[in-house]
Formats: sequence, C-alpha cells, structure tokens
Amino acid sequence: MATTIPNTMPSTRHYQAQSRLLSMMPVEMILDIADQTASVADVVSLALTCKDLLSILSKYIKRLDAHSREMLLTTLERDTNWVVYCPAARKLLPFYSKENIFYYPDESGIYQAFRPNGERHIASMCPGKSLRVSFLETRLVRNRRLLGVTHGIPLSCLSFSGRKSISFLFLKTQCKMQLEISRTAKWIGDDLFLSYTWIFRVMKVGITRQVISTQSLHDFFRDTLLDDACYHCRLDGRKNYVYGVLHPSLDEAEAKLSKNSAYEGIGGCSCCETDWDLSISWLQHSLVFKAVTYHDLGCCSIPPDPKWQKLLNFGIDRSLPRESCHGHVRHMWINSG
Repeated sequence: MATTIPNTMPSTRHYQAQSRLLSMMPVEMILDIADQTASVADVVSLALTCKDLLSILSKYIKRLDAHSREMLLTTLERDTNWVVYCPAARKLLPFYSKENIFYYPDESGIYQAFRPNGERHIASMCPGKSLRVSFLETRLVRNRRLLGVTHGIPLSCLSFSGRKSISFLFLKTQCKMQLEISRTAKWIGDDLFLSYTWIFRVMKVGITRQVISTQSLHDFFRDTLLDDACYHCRLDGRKNYVYGVLHPSLDEAEAKLSKNSAYEGIGGCSCCETDWDLSISWLQHSLVFKAVTYHDLGCCSIPPDPKWQKLLNFGIDRSLPRESCHGHVRHMWINSG
C-alpha cells in the first residue's frame, strides 16, 4: 500500500501572493533589501518562495556557509511538515512515524547515539527496540513538543519495557535468571530526561547468604553488563577514563547480604548528568539486583548543549566537573511526578 505524503507547505497561496507582490518591485530595490538583511539564510528563504525571486537572488545561495546553511535548514524544518533536520547528514530527512525514521549511517561526534550497555539483552526480549537513543530521535521529540504533531514523534516512542528468562552462571553454578528492562522518558522544564530500570532475579535452590562474596558480586556486575551506567562509569575498567562506578561498596553489600538484609545505595557520574539507585536484596530463595539510572540529556537543540556532549564524552574537558551535584538528576526525576 502506497504511503500518502501529507501536504508539506501550509498556506501556500498566502505565501505565493506575498511573493508576487515582492517580485513586482524593481530588481534594484529587491537586491538592496537583500544586502541590508543580516542573515544570508533569510535571503535564501525569501528566494525559495517563487521562481522570479529565485532568479534575482540566486547569487546569495553561493554565499551560504556552514552556519548559514544550518540556519536555513532549521527554518525550513520549522515551516515544513514531516521533515527533520539531520545535523550529521546536514540535510532535511522525511519521517512518517517512529518506525520510519531514516538513521544517517555516519552519525558521529556530538550527534552520535547514547548507547548504554546491554543491547544484547534488549534485542531478544523487545524485538525492534533498542537501548540506543540517537540525537535525531531526541530532536523529533523536541520538535513535536514545540512545533506540533506533524513535526515530530511522541515522547512515548522513547519508552518501552520487556522481560525474559535466561540461564546464567553464578557462584560456579548454572542458574535461572529473570531479567526485566524498561526505559521511560519525560520532560522536566526544558530538558529531556531518561530513566532505565534493570531488575535481575537470580533463582537457585541452595543460594544462601553465607556464599555471597565480594568477588561473586563483582563477577555478576561484570558478566551481566549491569556495570555501565554511562560512557564514563565502568566497573571493570575497560576504559581509561573511569570517573565512578555503578556499584557502591561491594564489601558493604556483602556484609548486608550475609545478615539477610538488603543493601541500598545511590551514586552519580562525576562527568555527565547521570545518577543511579542500586539495591541488592533477598526475596525468598532469590537474589534480586535492581538498578535505576537517571540521565539529563539537555534541551536537544542545535548545537547540542554541554549536557548532551558530556553524556557522549565528546569534545569536553574531562577534568571539569558536572554542572549539578550528585543526586540532583535523580531528585528532579523523582519529584517531577
């Protein structure tokens, strides 16, 4: 079945009428107006309204530098339905739904995707879903919020949940484990926030509080990929820049579990706007690990603000601390309702 493309130029007759009035002016006056216009992008926008003006003002198209081109494309994005400006491709791309977004293959730098670890889990439990969040997706969510339904995708497109049962080696024994993963998005003020929830239920007859050791907890975090809260926080040091780790004190967690009590802790990345909760507790004969991460992605505008750049660990001074104190992103999420 063919896809019907909606009308992409609202109020076309109105614009054409205005263009005809302008094109009836002397050419010298039109050029003088163009020379007095501060933005080359605005002049090119005017030239695109009709063929007569395009022939008069075509020389200004050659004057578009990278910044002016971006201004022009973001203006067209605002005034045209069902397109989004892709800064990685530096062009307007069509979209019709969340499933019909074209992903530019060379996304890199500040426009690459935020990819928390654990993609292998989500691929099997939620077909078609991904932990990956691209800048293009965040921009489409922002555009829908600011410009309307025909300019973006709903916030709900960034949310999902799924569960599955897997076999897992724990304490040198093959165990059955239930895994639940979910992601939720919401706007808090002008910023887009994401929260991931991971719940692992390790079920094994014979697990007792006496056999849980610091090393077994360390191995669990490493092997389940639960150690990655963001690009900077890794448990096993697989990257050189480690600002923090997702787990709190494993010694303290071991002591709590040996007394048949629960461990609860909070933490945060020292570089980007990421916080987390972590709990480890007994539930009958199961050991339950629950991690919740909170991420402030910024306002999702162009150029991306420092929050997005720090989240991707790109083009930033890693020695500079994050903007907010530890726990602030978590506090904002919990108290936003």
